[in-house]
Amino acid sequence: MKWIYQYDRQAGQMNRISLADFKEKAVERNFGEGKQLYVSTKYFELVPNMGPVKKWINSVELVA
Repeated sequence: MKWIYQYDRQAGQMNRISLADFKEKAVERNFGEGKQLYVSTKYFELVPNMGPVKKWINSVELVA
């Protein structure tokens, strides 16, 4: 895996961050469901002309 994608519904745009940058900039946060890694959206870059992705592979739903 090279990229982590995030679709912003309000803005209607896709953003991404490299896995290396995610690992470097991530901090642990608890939003009420246990600890998870969090990276501020300011570190994500815009992916022009890309909408939301929804695909099933071997009974696993991939959503970006």
